[in-house]
Amino acid sequence: MAKKEKTILYAVCAVVVCAIIAVCVVSNMGSGEKREKEMKKLLANNWYRQWSESVSFTLYDDGTVTIPGSYGQGKWALVNDDVLKISDFYGETMTLKIDDLDDQWLVVYEMENGQQSEEKITFWNTAEGAQTLRAKF
Repeated sequence: MAKKEKTILYAVCAVVVCAIIAVCVVSNMGSGEKREKEMKKLLANNWYRQWSESVSFTLYDDGTVTIPGSYGQGKWALVNDDVLKISDFYGETMTLKIDDLDDQWLVVYEMENGQQSEEKITFWNTAEGAQTLRAKF
């Protein structure tokens, strides 16, 4: 094979590799945003702690939160698709590491000073659900 043909072959291979990489990058760009949007939609709800009949907190789709017994509305944010930060009206923040989230429950670990607690906390989006044991098959 002549030198000119090898150069053309290398150039074609380089273009094909670049095209494949570009397709992979572009196809993955939207998946993170889609996952975050789905998670925020699931999170915007009333949340009852396991065995409780009263709402622990209500997350709204506009990023605000209501915490019964607390003054005013606070804010909430999803960070890196697995951390839920809830701040009350005065800015006191609770950080929760999300272990599991679906259309019925939210399972979290409390985070304090960057350390994850060992105990899982389960919240349900209905008072009835909060009175049942959590089981996923």
